[in-house]
This record gives sequence, structure tokens and C-alpha cells, in this order.
Amino acid sequence: MRIKYLGTAAYEGVPSLFCECKNCKLARIKGGRNIRTRCQSLINNDLLIDFGPDTLNHFLCYSLDMNNIDTCLITHAHSDHLYPEDIVMASRPFSNKHHLFKIYSTLKSFNIIQSYLKDCDIKGLVSNNLINTYDHFFVGKNDKYEIHSYRATHKIDSDPVIYAIKEDSKTILYCHDSGILSNEALLKIKELDYIDLLSLDCTGCLGKSREWIDNHMSLESNLILINKLKEINVINDKTILVANHFSHNGGEIYDEMVEVAKKYNIIVAYDGLEITI
Repeated sequence: MRIKYLGTAAYEGVPSLFCECKNCKLARIKGGRNIRTRCQSLINNDLLIDFGPDTLNHFLCYSLDMNNIDTCLITHAHSDHLYPEDIVMASRPFSNKHHLFKIYSTLKSFNIIQSYLKDCDIKGLVSNNLINTYDHFFVGKNDKYEIHSYRATHKIDSDPVIYAIKEDSKTILYCHDSGILSNEALLKIKELDYIDLLSLDCTGCLGKSREWIDNHMSLESNLILINKLKEINVINDKTILVANHFSHNGGEIYDEMVEVAKKYNIIVAYDGLEITI
């Protein structure tokens, strides 16, 4: 199984469009991996995670074909992860022929998508599917992916979930946007045999404030959650650890994050990063 990080920033992107803070200025000067678009990932070539405002740019930049995408999992109803205006492009006459694009999301996102598609001609083009917080379901051709959803620790009005994605014997836990997971979620995650790759929200970069525990995470709170997951025996020292979803408000750009994270065997994600497990 392969994950490709198409975008790795929080809502504002890095550098943020209007911002002149030191981090945004430094990112503009240094460029390269310090430039981040909004968070979105691709599993293999057919399972998309989130549908944000940079989706078209990602598919053009990486020469991807939406007609390879069978399924899209939505994590929550914030506009950097769900941009329904662009889902409308899947309807006629904006797109006259393509295979069925299947979207899965919790109630808040489901209703938002429905409101945008209700007056569109989507027959045979888009399928909007409702899931619950602690669901277990299968997606993809021949149900190739086993999906588990768990409640995220994030703004409750966005109806947030994280996903465990299993293909054959491999499992990815995709934990964005979330602070440190609740005991309830950890108890459910404990039922997984093993997590091969753990992808963690790191909006706060190296920050230490309470904000990076209750709603998002930083590297410090990533380490707390990693230890909790080790205690329930779903990860170990062989698990690939990735920090992702960064904000300029967190305090550090990629070049400043990477050396610190390396001490803990954590990979700092950047736009275009691919990892095969």
C-alpha cells in the first residue's frame, strides 16, 4: 500500500496568502519543501482522503487522473478538507462522462455535499454516502479497502473522524485533524492488529500550548499519542511515523522541523512525499 501526500498544510497553506509573519516570509524565500498546499492524501491511485480547495491543483501538479479514483473519504466539514463547490464539477454539464465517484462522510459533511448536489445532474456520476463515527465498512473495487472510522478530537461542530485504512495485511491510521485521541477512540483502535503507518496532525509544529492538545497536535503531543498507542500494542518501533498538516502559526517551516523530528524517528511530510508500506 502506498500513501502520497498531495498537500500538507492547514487551512491557510504555507506561506499563508496574506501573511507577512517570519515563517511565511522564510517559506517564500526558501521555497521547496517549505511551500505547502492544503492537506489531502492519496492511497495507491484510487482512494482519496479529503476533497479540499487545492484538489484541481494537486491533480494537475502530480499528473493524476480523477477517473482512477473510486472513493473519497472526508474527515470533517471544514473547507480546507471539504470544498463542495468543486465536487459540483463532477455533475453534468461540467463533466459529461466518467465513472461513479463515491464519497463517504459523517452527517455534517454529508448534508453539505447534498445541499450542493441536490439540483445537479449526478445520476451515475456521484454517490454521496453517509457513515457514522465508529463505522466499519469496505470501499474500492472488489471491496479492496477495509475502513474503520473513529471520533477525532477536533471542533465538534465539524463532525470529525479519523480513519484506519486496511489493504491486505497493511494498515494506515490517518489522524487529521485531531488533538490527542479520547480514551473511547483508543479503546476502539485497540481492536486493530497493528498499524504499519501512523500519520499524525502536527498543526502546531514545535509549539507547546494547550491549543495543540485539545483540537490539533504539535510534535510534543504527537509523542504523547505515540506512547498511548504503544501502550495498547497497536504500534511499535517498526511503525512508520509521519507528522503532517502544518500551520505557519505553529512556528516552524519544514527545514526547521525536519532535524528535530528525526530525533524521534518521525518523518516530516511535505507536498509530494510518497511512502510505500
